[in-house]
Order: sequence, then structure tokens, then C-alpha cells
Amino acid sequence: MAVRVVLADDHPLTRAGISAYLARESSVELVGEAENGLEAWKLIQELAPDVALLDIRMPGEDGVSVARRV
Repeated sequence: MAVRVVLADDHPLTRAGISAYLARESSVELVGEAENGLEAWKLIQELAPDVALLDIRMPGEDGVSVARRV
């Protein structure tokens, strides 16, 4: 069974690079991507991933705040 991941980063190139890396891992399933903390929180609630990979500094709500909410 694959580990289900939500990825949140406000930099599109960083997000694309991490997404491409995760796609090569058969034990990982990227189930959602967000560009800010508010989107990340919504995806986490909707998708219930095993892991949330969160950027620390994002507009709106940062990754640390999202992690605390989880």
C-alpha cells in the first residue's frame, strides 16, 4: 500500500520538482497539491493523507500553522 501524500508549497518550480521526485517512488501516491496553507488545510480535510509535506513559509497560512491544526 502506498503512502498517500499532500504537498504544499507556494513556489511552482519547487512543487513541480518535489512532485516529479515523488512520482518516481512506487511506495508514494501524491494525492493533492496546494500553493498555500489554506488550500493545504482543505485538501488534508478532504483527502485524509498519511503525510502532509508543508512549506514552512507560505502566503495566508504557513505550514507550521497547518501542522498545528492537523
